[in-house]
Amino acid sequence: MTGDPARRESRIDPANRTPSNRQAIRRACAAFLIAMCSLPADRVAAESSDVSDDWVMTMVHRHCAMCHSENPSHTTLLGQPPPKGVVLESIEDVRRFAPRIMEMVVRRKVMPFGNETAMTDADRIRFGQWIAAQDPPPPQR
Repeated sequence: MTGDPARRESRIDPANRTPSNRQAIRRACAAFLIAMCSLPADRVAAESSDVSDDWVMTMVHRHCAMCHSENPSHTTLLGQPPPKGVVLESIEDVRRFAPRIMEMVVRRKVMPFGNETAMTDADRIRFGQWIAAQDPPPPQR
């Protein structure tokens, strides 16, 4: 694009000297995308009280328990202890490991490994909201 003032002038409506609708829409879309991309997953606006312990345990059973139980059932872990010693069999276990879950599941999105169980971004966000709403967790053992 050249710096020719005549070309720039042609984009402005001479009647009211405002940018065209196309430019306004582009600017609005860009601002929206920048705002959405800059929000951390655990801070997306929604009521964390909508996320129940039952929902969390449903997600854990669906996406985590096959590897992170006392006796993992995932075929690659049969007869082995759970990875990193993380056992998620109760809501208390989930609370205890909440900082790790926030990091690995919500922020970095590396768990479930390879997203083998197809955990959605929306579920990751809700999980993060639940963790953020919890009292500070006790130290991990």
